[in-house]
Amino acid sequence: VDPSVAREIILSVSLPLANLHFIGICHRDLKPENVLLRQSANANKLLCHQNVQLCDFGQCAENCQSSDSENQWLTELCGSPGFFAQEMILWGETYNGNAVN
Repeated sequence: VDPSVAREIILSVSLPLANLHFIGICHRDLKPENVLLRQSANANKLLCHQNVQLCDFGQCAENCQSSDSENQWLTELCGSPGFFAQEMILWGETYNGNAVN
């Protein structure tokens, strides 16, 4: 993937991810397979945010809103092997839901 296209994809995933965090939800299974790309009508144009979608919300967790929240700390090890955050293992019994995204 061309670096400029990869940058557009990352930026396009960041906004919905930030919106999820804002409402207190963390995805916990971000990986390439969970990012859907729709071909642009103009092949010469870089991807735009309407052509990139985040999917597979099966491992989401609620109550991950702020660093001051008591219930932001999660305990369930989840995600896809090779893609889940190291914090899930390194922090032991609990981890910050937003940080693992």
